[in-house]
Amino acid sequence: MIHHHPSTNLLAEYSAGATGIAESLAIATHLHYCSECRQQVKAMQQVGGNFFDSAERLGVSDEALTSLFEKIDLIESQQRHEHCHSLASALPQNSASTNAIITNKRHHQPALASLPPVIAKLVGNPSKLRWKMLSPSLKVAHLKTGQTRCEVSLIKIRAGGKVMEHDHGGNEFTVVLNGAFSDANGVYKEGDFLHKVPGESHSPNATANANCVCLTVSDAPIKFTGFIGKLLNPFLTLQPG
Repeated sequence: MIHHHPSTNLLAEYSAGATGIAESLAIATHLHYCSECRQQVKAMQQVGGNFFDSAERLGVSDEALTSLFEKIDLIESQQRHEHCHSLASALPQNSASTNAIITNKRHHQPALASLPPVIAKLVGNPSKLRWKMLSPSLKVAHLKTGQTRCEVSLIKIRAGGKVMEHDHGGNEFTVVLNGAFSDANGVYKEGDFLHKVPGESHSPNATANANCVCLTVSDAPIKFTGFIGKLLNPFLTLQPG
């Protein structure tokens, strides 16, 4: 059961098409797992439609409605074009299926499995992911999304591993894809969604029996808070694209 969800405001922005491509990717990934949030988004979209029905009943002029519809159509058209262009440029030539699997030799279990379709397409061939080790417990693989504002990555925390305590330089959205981890605020399992902002520090710790793989979307690098971690901060740069 999913216990951690996007805020109502964030879901409202998503339903209105007001979130960026990278943020939308994180929310859409959560929606893949969460029927509760899917229902909320559907209800919000219906409310938007009812607004226009009410405007007509209240006698708003045809000219005003036409002008409003034209502006909305233009915005939505631009958003759809930008979204499709960015995702199309991000998709590999040979996309993987939704059951992309990387074998974890140490624990004899999948490190990636049953990915949401949009993530599976971005990953492509899992064996070709370029994992970069940030610490003995943490690896990261950057994903190409065609946008230039946020870094979109997969992170893998080794089973039983702990990530050094860190703060956030900006917004960070995380969705658990496989496994689970915990921090001082709770336990996060498959489908759970986290939104961290500057001033919210934590130290994720993967469960002992499985690697934890997450999707992360960040608009600024993290900031390690410990003495050793602070020495690494100058080397942590955002890698959008």
